[in-house]
Amino acid sequence: MWIARCILALFLLTPLLGCGSASTPARAPSPFGPAQSTVVLPPEVQPSENLPLFAVFRQTLIVPASRIVGPGGRLPKAKLDDGRDVPISIRRVAVHAFSPTLGFASLESAASRWIGPVGQWSDLHAGANSPAGTVEFCEIELPPDAIGHWLWLDSQHIDLAWIPAEKPLKFDIPALPAEARTDPFVRECLRIEAMNPFARWRSVLLGIKPAPAADVAIPFEPDATEPIARPAAPPVADLLAERQAALWNHALARLQRADEALYSRVLVECTRVVQIDGAAARFAPAWADASQLQGLLDQLLIDRDSPRALASAATAWLAKRTPACAWVSDDAGLLDADSRLPLPRVGVANLGDAPALGWAGGKGESQSPELFTIPPDRAKILAIPALSRANAPMQDALSVEAHVGSWATLLAVNRLALVARPPGLLIAPTFLDHSASSWKQSLSVSPIPTGERSQVGALAARLVREAGPTNVPSGSGWSIYMEVERSAFEHQTIRIFFGPINRPTHIVQVDLPESSRIPESGEAVATVRESGARDSLLPGAQIVPAASHWSLRLPIPNRAVERPGLVRFGVEHIRGNLRSSWPRPVFPWATEPSRASVDLTRW
Repeated sequence: MWIARCILALFLLTPLLGCGSASTPARAPSPFGPAQSTVVLPPEVQPSENLPLFAVFRQTLIVPASRIVGPGGRLPKAKLDDGRDVPISIRRVAVHAFSPTLGFASLESAASRWIGPVGQWSDLHAGANSPAGTVEFCEIELPPDAIGHWLWLDSQHIDLAWIPAEKPLKFDIPALPAEARTDPFVRECLRIEAMNPFARWRSVLLGIKPAPAADVAIPFEPDATEPIARPAAPPVADLLAERQAALWNHALARLQRADEALYSRVLVECTRVVQIDGAAARFAPAWADASQLQGLLDQLLIDRDSPRALASAATAWLAKRTPACAWVSDDAGLLDADSRLPLPRVGVANLGDAPALGWAGGKGESQSPELFTIPPDRAKILAIPALSRANAPMQDALSVEAHVGSWATLLAVNRLALVARPPGLLIAPTFLDHSASSWKQSLSVSPIPTGERSQVGALAARLVREAGPTNVPSGSGWSIYMEVERSAFEHQTIRIFFGPINRPTHIVQVDLPESSRIPESGEAVATVRESGARDSLLPGAQIVPAASHWSLRLPIPNRAVERPGLVRFGVEHIRGNLRSSWPRPVFPWATEPSRASVDLTRW
C-alpha cells in the first residue's frame, strides 16, 4: 500500500500563488494588495517505503518509477524467485486539475466545487512530450500463477504481500435512503470523484458501476470491411482503480469476519450522505474522502491476520470522525420587526449513527433555546432570536453556541449591525463556496470585516459615502467601490443582492469580459434589477479598465436603503468555475449570498 499512499498526494491539489490573468503589470499597484491565481496544479510524487508491497492475484503491479528505475533511467531486469523473467515497462501519466465543461450554474460545476479539486489522468504515448504534472510508473506484469512468489529486481529482493482472489462483497448499507442513492447531485459527485482512481471504488459501494471504456474498432487486414475490437492496454488509472477496489474488498471482508458491527459503521462512514433542510431539501455527500480512508485501509491490510488488531484499528479510526458540524448560514437576511436587529441563522448537522438532541442560542441569553431531535445524517437551519439586551457584552453579541448531543462549538455571529465609518466599510475578505471537507470542519469565519486578502484575492471593496461630480449625491449617496483583477480567459460576474434573504429588493450585476476577447478599451456595464421590474442600467455606475484590474463604482439604489438608515446586502463574485461571497461562504448550489446589515447613520 505504500504505492497508494505515495500517489494520493496527486489528488490533494493545492492552489498556488501567482498572477493568472493579464500579462502586463499594473503601473500603480492596487491599494488592496496583489490578487491570487485560481490555477491549481498537482504536487510532485513523494514515494514512501513504510508499507509492504501488496500484490493482487491476476493483477499487474504498478510501481512509481522513482522506486524502480536506476541511475541514468535504466530499467532493472525483473525475475520471479523461480527464475522466470517478468516483463517490465515504463508508463507515463499526465495529471491535471479537472475543470467543468458546462456553465457555472450546472450540476457538474456545483458538484466539482463540493467535492474539491480532483486530478484527471491521461496516459501519454511513448515519445510524447511530458507536460507539467507528468508522473512515471513501472508496470510489472506478473504471470497469473505468480501468487506466493517473490520478486528480484536485478540483485534486489522484493518481498510481495499477496492478496488472494476473492468474490466481491455485496455491501448492504441500510442507513442510506434510496432517494439519496438516486439523487442527481450525489451521482454527479460520485462521477467526478471517480476521476481519482483511489476513490472510484466508492461507486461500487453505492451500487453504481462506472461506464466501461469503449474498445476502439480496428481493421483486421487492409481490405477488411468489418472491423474487430482489439483490447488496448488498460489506462494506468483503471489499473490502479481495480487494485484499490480489490484491496478494499479484502480489507472489508476481513473486518466483517472480525466484527460485524464495526464493519457496518465503517461502511456508513464510507457512504454518508446528509439531507440538508431548507427552502428545498438537498442531499449532499459527507463521506470520508480518499486521504482519510487511505490510512484506515493501510492499517486494515497490515492487521488483516489479527481480528483483535482489525477491530482496534477500525475503532480508533471511527473515534476520530467528527460526530456533528455547524455553520453560519446568514447574519442579517432576516430582521426583528421591533428592534430591527438581525436574526442570524445557523445550521447544525448530525453526522453520527443515532438521533441526537440539538439546539443553538446566543451566549448569556435569559430565554432558553428550543430543543429538537436531529435524526442521523440530517441537517437543520435555525433562526436565532434577536439580542435581548442592549448592553450585552461584545463577546455575547458576536457568538452563538451550537450543540448536537455531547458535541458543541462556538460560532462567530454578528447579532448587531455593522457600522459604516470613514474612510469606508471594508467588504473583505470574501470566501469560497463550502466544500464537503471545509463544511464538516465547522470552520468559523469572522463576522466583522477584517480587510484580509480573500481566498481568491481577485476582489476587494469598500462601502463609501460619496457625492457626484457636481457634489450632488447620486442615488442614495452611498456607493460600493471595487477593484477586480482582470482575467485574460475567464468571464467574471459580480452581483450585489440588497434586502431580505430569498426576497431581494434590488440586484446589481456587472459582467466583466475576458481581456483576450476585447480591445484594451473594452467596456462593461452595470445593470440593476428591482423586484417586479426588468433589468435597467445602474444610474451613475462607473467601470474603468486598467492594465491589470477593473475599477468599479456602483451607487446603491435609493430604495435599497431601509429605514432607519440600514442597508442589507451580500456580494457574489464568480470567476470561471470559482465563486467567492461576502459576508459568508455559501453552498455550491446556493443562488444568492448571505446578507450583512450596515448602519449608515453613524458616518
